[in-house]
Amino acid sequence: MKTTTRNLALSCMLSGAAGAHAQSLYRDETSTLDFNLELTAASLYSSFDFAAAKEHSRTWVESYARGTFSGTTPVADGSAFAKLGFISSKLFGDGDPAGSSTGHEYRTDVDNAYVGWKNDWLEISTGRQPYVMGDAFLIAGDQLNFGERAGNGFNRGGLYYLAGRRSFAQATLLRLQPTQTLRIEGFHLESDNDGQGSPQLKGINIEYDPSVGNNIAGAYLRVDNVDRQRAKGMFSLRQGLDVYNLRGKTNLGFEALSIEGGYAAERSSTVQANAWYAGARYQFDSMPLTPEVGYRYSRFSGDDPTTQKSEQFDPLFYGSIVGNPAWVQGEIAGTFAAINTNARIHRASLRTTLNDQLAITAMAYRFSSQRSREHLGDELDLYFQITPTANLLVIPIVGLWKPQQGAKALYGESGMQTFLGMIVSFGW
Repeated sequence: MKTTTRNLALSCMLSGAAGAHAQSLYRDETSTLDFNLELTAASLYSSFDFAAAKEHSRTWVESYARGTFSGTTPVADGSAFAKLGFISSKLFGDGDPAGSSTGHEYRTDVDNAYVGWKNDWLEISTGRQPYVMGDAFLIAGDQLNFGERAGNGFNRGGLYYLAGRRSFAQATLLRLQPTQTLRIEGFHLESDNDGQGSPQLKGINIEYDPSVGNNIAGAYLRVDNVDRQRAKGMFSLRQGLDVYNLRGKTNLGFEALSIEGGYAAERSSTVQANAWYAGARYQFDSMPLTPEVGYRYSRFSGDDPTTQKSEQFDPLFYGSIVGNPAWVQGEIAGTFAAINTNARIHRASLRTTLNDQLAITAMAYRFSSQRSREHLGDELDLYFQITPTANLLVIPIVGLWKPQQGAKALYGESGMQTFLGMIVSFGW
């Protein structure tokens, strides 16, 4: 079974469909109480069973309902805020091809439960809540959602594809903004996700934004309290891991341009790994359909079996973020067949907006091994973002994955593989 983590590519559109239409339950001059409901379902198909490593189709449905109460009220020259939410999920069909779910999982949990206080320059919060650091290269919430087939007590409801459960069991966040251009975040995160080894992460993230479209950031975090009884393989090496991260982006003075890059180093008594990426996007605003083209190259170190330490890069709690599939690289390869370690990945993208109700995105990938440089495979994904109404979102997805010799050695198959998805989300 693969240990990839998957959040819906273009996840912002699901979050946006639900999050933009909160229902006001109470409101006066100073205080508010709102309720938000999100209903999301995904009908999914894979022509290949990756858990069994054979050509055998699997069809399954992942669905969930998320209801959230949120409120604010003035306290001590600032504003107190709180959020309480629940999520109920249900699966149907064969279960996912990664071998995580049976297709019969049903589960209801507390989704968010946290309180906080903020003013113009300080915000502090604590409780069960998500946390995303920067561009989600290392932390995008606690997104790994195994099902019953994973065994070992890893069951988290089985939303392996949609990753509907994203909150850390306990997250204490301190955010400072001493100036308009400088932000400082301190965080202490505790995961109860046994599939991740239930670690704790604590660290600091500093971001400087001199102008719109330009940013430089740095972060340090340490991973501790890993449950080595449950953590397997790479996850068992997380104990005592120090992680250093630098990243930035610029538009060079052109609003339509975005250039980005980042680097991460992981060090401990047993690990010496690294990863980096660089990319650019450009939007042709004056052309019909305002197409946006992009390219990104990313490299993740792999283990050298001749050394005492592991060079295998641990992508930690990576995933998708608002408006970007980010670091889940490929509907098939990134979800079921690969992970952000021992890899060299080229990604080319094209997005165009036909009208207010339809946008189309294409993403093409080329995957190679970092250690051997062997060609692993190629993938093409198509996304159709359809918004019939302000509350309703429909996303048909088509993915095609052509394994090459490197992937054939892993899965015993080199034929074209197909992924189909239909995601529907309603927000109120």
